[in-house]
Amino acid sequence: MDCAPDCCTFIYYAKAGLLELLERTFNTIYVTDPILKEIAEGKKEGKADAYILEKSFTQNKKYRIITTTKQELQEEYIYFKGYGEASLSIIIKKYDCIIITSDLTAYKKFIRRGITKLIRSDELLLIGLKKKYYTEQVILEKLVQLKAVGGTTEQRIAFLLSKLKKEKL
Repeated sequence: MDCAPDCCTFIYYAKAGLLELLERTFNTIYVTDPILKEIAEGKKEGKADAYILEKSFTQNKKYRIITTTKQELQEEYIYFKGYGEASLSIIIKKYDCIIITSDLTAYKKFIRRGITKLIRSDELLLIGLKKKYYTEQVILEKLVQLKAVGGTTEQRIAFLLSKLKKEKL
């Protein structure tokens, strides 16, 4: 199973120390050139997460950099608010992967574009629990860490805990 996270997911995961979850869960993690550009901007601004991501992308062989053409981006950009999201729409058409987004608006736009291989970034923690990478207690701690960096909300945590409780029954 492969994935293509959006830039915010990468940033939140770097800030919350969750990149390992992506790396353990997926065989290949696609990174598009518009996402690399956003991370390069973060480096220019001195953002620590940008340095963490750059190091991961260059040192871990699971990350695969994908180039998109200007024409492809222009065709998809009209449906999205950024080139990063537009590039993910292109990737899903070329590769059998799951898009991971932390942005509810982008999530809805992907659905409207007919993209169903899609999860919200905080839901990946439940996958980590199912695969027994983490205990339920660790998942709760990681959800709190993700919330602390803006990667989820109280409402989403309540929803995920409710979902977790239902799945246990």
